Amino acid sequence: MEKEKIVQVYSTTTCPYCNMAKRYLESKGVKYIDYNVELDQTKAYEMVLKSRQMGVPVLDIGGTIIVGFDRHAIDEALSKLNKQESEPDKELEEIRKKKMNKLINAAKEREAVINVSEADFDEKVLKKSETVPVLVDFWALWCMPCRMLGPTLEKLAKESNGKFILAKLNVDENENISNEYGISSIPTVKLFKNGKVVDEFVGALPESAVRQWLDRALK
Repeated sequence: MEKEKIVQVYSTTTCPYCNMAKRYLESKGVKYIDYNVELDQTKAYEMVLKSRQMGVPVLDIGGTIIVGFDRHAIDEALSKLNKQESEPDKELEEIRKKKMNKLINAAKEREAVINVSEADFDEKVLKKSETVPVLVDFWALWCMPCRMLGPTLEKLAKESNGKFILAKLNVDENENISNEYGISSIPTVKLFKNGKVVDEFVGALPESAVRQWLDRALK
C-alpha cells in the first residue's frame, strides 16, 4: 500500500501549523493527501470523528491520529507505519521460501528413488555411482518380504538428503542383470560406488538394522 493513501492531513489554508506539518512530511519524502476542511464539510466531520476535537492540523498516519504539529509523534507514527508495511513483505518472503523449500525437497525426493532396467542400468547405476552411492533394490511384485522392505528403503533414501540414491530393479522384468549380479534370493540390496558393488545384504531387515548397515556402508 502506498504511503500517500494512508497518510492524511486535515488542514486549513490559514493555519501555520498545518503548513509546518506538511513541510515536515515533505522533508522526509512522505507523500500525503491534504484535505482542506474549510471547503470540505464531509472531511471536516471525518476529522472530528477521528480526533474528537475541531482544531487543525490533524494527521492520520496509518491509523495513528496526531493533533497539532508534533515532530516526535510524527516520527513515531511514520516508524510504525514503515514497520507495518514491511511485515507483509517479510511474511510473503517467508511463504515464498517455504514453497521453494517444499519444491526443492519434493524434487530431491523424486530423485532419491528411481526405477531402473537393463536398458538404463549402466547410466543410472554404474555411471551415477561415480558421483553418488547407488543402492539397488532387487525385488519382485509377488515377493512379500520385498514389499515389506521397499517402503523402508524409500523412506531412508528420501531422508538421506542426497547421500545415496535408491534404484529399484524388478528381477522378473530384468533377468539378465539379475543373473549377472548373482541374484538367487530376494530382496537383495547392493550398494554401488564407482561402478562396483561395495556392500550388500539379503532379506527384509528391520529399519533399525538397515540404518546401521547404511551408516557403516556409506562411510
